[in-house]
Formats: sequence, structure tokens, C-alpha cells
Amino acid sequence: MGSRALAVAILILLCAPAYAGKADVLFVELAEQPNGHWNIAVKCGHEGDAKDHYCNWWELRTPNGGWVYKQKLDAPPQSEPFTSTVSDVEIHHGATELIAEANCCMHGLGGKKVLVDLGVPSGEGF
Repeated sequence: MGSRALAVAILILLCAPAYAGKADVLFVELAEQPNGHWNIAVKCGHEGDAKDHYCNWWELRTPNGGWVYKQKLDAPPQSEPFTSTVSDVEIHHGATELIAEANCCMHGLGGKKVLVDLGVPSGEGF
């Protein structure tokens, strides 16, 4: 291996933790309750070290940026991927679609999102 190739290989290895990836939303499950509120389960994945580099929150918002819900995670998950659940969430009447996105404590937003169409029973990622 030439010195240039060796230098590139070392650089890649040194930078690998920085490219561990952003947090991804893998699946969203919504169940409407009789009172019109929703139970929500969001499955997130992240390839960080789960101690200092992990998914620290996820959120639901409308496509135009309207905030619906944000679930903060107080500690790194015990395993990856993980599912976070919440109950009795009010989704504003008239909302037809939601975007679920997860946040990496080091890299912020930007991983895989899931677009949920509230008008159909299932789709890609929900």
C-alpha cells in the first residue's frame, strides 16, 4: 500500500465515529383512541456508540412545520434500534400528514424521516 493510500485509510478510520450516522426513524405506529387522542410508537435506529452518541429525541410535525409532539429521551437507549411510545397525544384537527424525525445528540436532525398519511391505514414506514 502506498503512503498516500495509507494516509487516506488512516483518515477514514479516524473520521469513522463522525460518520456513524444520524438518527433514523424506521417505523411509526399510530392508534386513534375513542377520545380523539392518539397512542404513538416510533422505532428509531442509530449507529452511534450508545453512550455519548445516540438518538436523544424524536418529534412529530406537520409538513408545513407545525409542531405536534416531541419525545425527549433522558438516557441513551439500552439497545438499537429501539421503540419509544407515548399515549394520549392530541393531533390537531385538520392535520392529514405528519413527519416523524429523530435527532442525534452529536449530529442533530437529518437522518431518515417517515411521512405518515393519516388518511390511509398503512404505508412505507407506518
